[in-house]
Amino acid sequence: MEARLTGAHPGADEWRTISDPNTGERLTFEVSGAESGGEFVRARGFVAPHARGPQRHRHRKHTETFTVVTGRLTVEVAGRTVVLGPGDSVTAGAGAAHTFRNETDEEVELIGEARPAAHFEEGLRAIYGLGRDGRMGPINLALAARLAESLPAGPPAPIARILVALMAWIGDQLGRDGSFPEYTRPPEGAPTHR
Repeated sequence: MEARLTGAHPGADEWRTISDPNTGERLTFEVSGAESGGEFVRARGFVAPHARGPQRHRHRKHTETFTVVTGRLTVEVAGRTVVLGPGDSVTAGAGAAHTFRNETDEEVELIGEARPAAHFEEGLRAIYGLGRDGRMGPINLALAARLAESLPAGPPAPIARILVALMAWIGDQLGRDGSFPEYTRPPEGAPTHR
């Protein structure tokens, strides 16, 4: 059963759209966690031709579903690679390493949904903003991963948890604000429909 939405207006304002030219991705939050009562976050994404997408990662508590609207998207989930066409979906369960990329000459449009919402939107906003602004060093990556409740998928999960916790702790000691308000808080007066 879908949550009752209050004030959801897909693509209604600039605040809802984020992009990272380094990965060739942009997305518009259609339903925020606040609008779904914390059940999910839904975004409409666009992946540029030949875009490499995000690094392999895993979410500690979220499931993430990708549904292609137009184009063909290559998705890796838990060591399996699938190519999705229009109407096809795949879900990465909590803890499953995953990534995606566009190997074609056409832009891919997709719908992404994460359940539960938790801090998924804030984590994406921080990761996109840090990447876009060239600030994605190891400490900021760890702080953003902690915020998003995610881990890099290169090392085994227990080692990744320790590395993220250690680097985030260093960021805390340096006085960095791991909530990244410059990316996660709407500008004054921006309509958020929350």
